Amino acid sequence: TNPKGKFLPGKNPGEFNKPTGIAVSHDRIAVADKNNNRIQVFDLHANFLFQIKLDQVAPTSNPSEEEPEEDEEESKPFGIALDSSNHVYVTDAENDRLLAFDSQGLLLWTQPFKNPRGVAMSPLGYLYIAERGNKRISKIDPFQNSVLAFGSSMGLHHPSGVALDALSHLYITDRKNDRILKLGLPDTSLVVDLPPPPKKSKIGSSGGIVEREDKVKVEIPHGALNQELEITIEGEKSESTEEETAKQNRLKEKNLEKIREGVEYGPSGTVFEKPVTITLTYDPNALPQSLRDEDLKIHYWNPLKMDWEPLESRVDTLSRTVSAQTTHFSIYTILGSLIESAAVPSSGEMVLGEVYAYPNPVPPGKDPVFHVEANNADRIQLKIYTLSGQLAHEAAFSGASEYRWQDHIPSGIYFYVVTAEKSGSSAQKRTGKFAVVR
Repeated sequence: TNPKGKFLPGKNPGEFNKPTGIAVSHDRIAVADKNNNRIQVFDLHANFLFQIKLDQVAPTSNPSEEEPEEDEEESKPFGIALDSSNHVYVTDAENDRLLAFDSQGLLLWTQPFKNPRGVAMSPLGYLYIAERGNKRISKIDPFQNSVLAFGSSMGLHHPSGVALDALSHLYITDRKNDRILKLGLPDTSLVVDLPPPPKKSKIGSSGGIVEREDKVKVEIPHGALNQELEITIEGEKSESTEEETAKQNRLKEKNLEKIREGVEYGPSGTVFEKPVTITLTYDPNALPQSLRDEDLKIHYWNPLKMDWEPLESRVDTLSRTVSAQTTHFSIYTILGSLIESAAVPSSGEMVLGEVYAYPNPVPPGKDPVFHVEANNADRIQLKIYTLSGQLAHEAAFSGASEYRWQDHIPSGIYFYVVTAEKSGSSAQKRTGKFAVVR
């Protein structure tokens, strides 16, 4: 400090030069010491433990194509978060990246984001990043997979800070709009699987790999194609209402649970000279209690038979992927065969069985209906969210196996969380997605 008691910038341990972020865990405090290009870590009594110097990467020139703001030096650490293991997560805006360090300050990984600012950690390890350059909030899971991105529908301009409360509400500071937003997001255990942009790549007779950013991919061996072809990977397109109804009916008839959204490999109908290997990802937190990882199989939709056809599959629980070989392109997804005996309660035990919304998509003049099989539940809670994570509708009921949402519902994609509760038992949840077409 100076003679007047004013703090002065410093570079020694415990001194700061324009600190921008702070995070607190059960036994540590971490500070983004911006102009010293470092993170300082302390115990809860403010005793200095160690510092983390960010890698000296050549800065890019105005990466987010925005005019620099007064007193901003974006080549420094900005936002910071700590998890329960004292791993440190810090945004580096000018280098367009998020960095993760272990509890000793060793670099674990980096991931690109466009001009990231604030960062927040959920109790289950999901990270929310205020991505100012893309005017959105991005969410990644503990394996660095992108699972959610939103902001355009809310008119986010310069999202800067993010924070989560104990009820998983997300708070966002929107700097250029001079406002703070509070969003009622789904429970942090819910991974909303938004299809990334389509992936296209030309592959010839020598073969190759086409991989989407969410690690969904296809491996084409040498000689599988006899000419160059543009291979595409994209989200499943909505078919006619009749075909969508048929898909749901086949799942029910075969006692199958859909684990993830479908993926369409193209050109649709392509036949290969040799088998190709397709790989789909899944979220283990989304598996029903009666399903194990090893029960999962890749299925494709056969439009001629109007049925789901299984493929011999291999599950990798470490990478959370399921792979299978095929000789043609179609729509593929991961399905699991539910264990029938697990749905039979004993001694009044609560069991949340099949849950789905129909018709899907919901056509004009129709209401979405939620079918819920919950034996011995005292209460069933339904929450419906918009694509951006805002709560659109909620209801609580008991006894009834179906609930109809009657309202003026705009077109769009919606996510739902069904929670079954019984006194003395742990709550059970199911999640899903449906579309409304008006």
